[in-house]
Amino acid sequence: MVGRVERTDQKFLNVSTSVGDFLSRAVIGATGTWSAPFIPDYPGRELFARTQIHSSHSDPRSPHLRRST
Repeated sequence: MVGRVERTDQKFLNVSTSVGDFLSRAVIGATGTWSAPFIPDYPGRELFARTQIHSSHSDPRSPHLRRST
């Protein structure tokens, strides 16, 4: 289980979990289902500078899905 995610620099996030810490470029929050999509609220969400979508709303032709993170 993820307990905390903190930015280490412009490229990586430090992800603290119940089995140890990891460096990552992205974190995926898997929530909701295709028929009941849900994007949770979290502290600092308003500071997130990228587009946040549920996978049920994704379109592979969308430019934001081809952009590197």
